[in-house]
This record gives sequence, C-alpha cells and structure tokens, in this order.
Amino acid sequence: MEEATELFGILQDSLARANARTPMATAPPPPRSSAPTGEAARAPVPPITDETIALSLMAAGAGAGLLSAILKRSAEGPRSPPPK
Repeated sequence: MEEATELFGILQDSLARANARTPMATAPPPPRSSAPTGEAARAPVPPITDETIALSLMAAGAGAGLLSAILKRSAEGPRSPPPK
C-alpha cells in the first residue's frame, strides 16, 4: 500500500508540473456567419502530444497499482491487531 501511495504522490507532482508548463487555452474565435446552418458546432480538439500520452499511461498505471494493492489487501483478510 505504501508503494501505491508513493506512486500516487509522484503522479500528482507530475501532473502539477505539466499543468504549470501548459499555457492556458484561449477562447475559440466566434463562428463565422458564412458557416452552413445545418452543421453542428464542434469544440476544438486539443493536440495529442507525447507528454499527454505519457501522463495518460502513468495515470492508468497508478490506477492499476492502486487496484492491485486494494485487491491484495482484501484477499489477505483483516489484519490482526499488533501484540501489546
């Protein structure tokens, strides 16, 4: 469980650093009047970079690690209290 906690902390630090480096997105320009009326407006898709993929894989790995730790703890059963 300590490893999962440490991995979660590393992930949070990585996300904080990535968010600090990423500039804030600007508002999309207003739609042009020459656009066809039948076409639905679409939100701009953010670019997928290597860093985005790496952070996604880290998040998936952290989730898998936490799930594994929880399942292991649950399979072991309740812990006995430490001797006094």
